[in-house]
Amino acid sequence: MKKQTLYILLFIFILLAIYLVFLNKATTESFTQEGPRNLAIIISGRIKGYEYVEEQLKELQKKYNATFFISLNKKEKNNYIDVFCNKFNIRKEQIVIKESFAPEWMRHFNVKYDIQNRLWDGIDTTYSMFYNIKSAFNLIKPYQEKYNTIFDCVLFYRADINSNKLISIGVSQPNTIYIPNGYDYGGINGLCAYGDYYSMKKYSNLVDNIKIMCEKQGVNYHPATLLKNHLKNEKLNIVRCEFPFTIHPKRHEYNQEYDDTP
Repeated sequence: MKKQTLYILLFIFILLAIYLVFLNKATTESFTQEGPRNLAIIISGRIKGYEYVEEQLKELQKKYNATFFISLNKKEKNNYIDVFCNKFNIRKEQIVIKESFAPEWMRHFNVKYDIQNRLWDGIDTTYSMFYNIKSAFNLIKPYQEKYNTIFDCVLFYRADINSNKLISIGVSQPNTIYIPNGYDYGGINGLCAYGDYYSMKKYSNLVDNIKIMCEKQGVNYHPATLLKNHLKNEKLNIVRCEFPFTIHPKRHEYNQEYDDTP
């Protein structure tokens, strides 16, 4: 009888050990599949139109325990921006509001024609996008120091991205940028990208290298073209990923609360 009890206890112990090994493996695999434990999301230039995809933004924030860092091309805050900040828990150290215009010397660069052979004239909008990407990224380091936290992944994302599913973010490899397929426009998709902190630091420095690319390397002044060449110059590995999305068509609709303020 005692021997039988011993066998039963031994059997239970073995089952428990197998269960613990399986649980640890499942947890590890889950983290690998689900991605970062602490995600920083940077938004550049504008947030107009976010209300049409608000639930998706909230799901993204919840799934990845995400913190937003915003740099907007505006003169000053307005109620529209305040409401956005309240909805996504954005404190004053997570947002910059400043007008950004391309320097005068930048207006003499060669520009690229689009697929309809129309002249690309988005000089200020292109500069603003890259300027505000860096500006938003630069908010991350002081935030980490102030709140004693570390972001293991940084996602550049537009506030008006519309998709029927969330972007899937895995564990980022060093010196690698993950970019969804599509929207290359002769260069590479500049609407969304993610990577670890140090990879995205290189990604965000494009604005500092525009003059070198355009004057010395002969790169046309066009957002997708500039980004493709910048990533090549930085020797960043590029991994394309599947994330079907569009830019919400209502983003250009007139909004008195946003458009009538500086």
